[in-house]
Amino acid sequence: MKKHLLSLPLLLCLFFSACTPEDDVDMPMPENPVEEQILGDWLNYEEETEWYPHEGDTSPDPDFADIYNGNPTPVQQGYRFDGHFIYKGERSLGGGAYDFPDIYTDPLSVYHIAKQDGKSYIEYSNTQWQISAITDSTMTWRRELKNTKIQEGGSEQEIYLKVDIRRFRKEN
Repeated sequence: MKKHLLSLPLLLCLFFSACTPEDDVDMPMPENPVEEQILGDWLNYEEETEWYPHEGDTSPDPDFADIYNGNPTPVQQGYRFDGHFIYKGERSLGGGAYDFPDIYTDPLSVYHIAKQDGKSYIEYSNTQWQISAITDSTMTWRRELKNTKIQEGGSEQEIYLKVDIRRFRKEN
């Protein structure tokens, strides 16, 4: 009898905490996968390179690699992603229409979206970029190269870390 009396408060708690049909809530749909968001025409409008010459550097060295370090450079490169191929076209900084290659015969490369450790990457032409941000209208790529050599001042120098950043906006 004591067992039944002790279980009564437990049953009352379960009864009052149970869900009712009115508790159903519309959950937001998950964000579109990167494979869908990247489709279409994008303008690569800005590129930036940061140089970290020595291990342990926590900010880019402003005196390294002349004006390219940490200074965004305007570019005008069009990219088209169709789910399988990547196409690249150029246009002058003054504007004008893209000169995309024939989409059926002249792709730049096959591309692949990979996921690793919760991050998305685009792989094409033996290179890999992290897609560090993507929305319906903007996208940022980032690539880190460790212990690499560069040409600087007519000589080759080894640096600890080079970070390349590309910024895009959707064109259609």
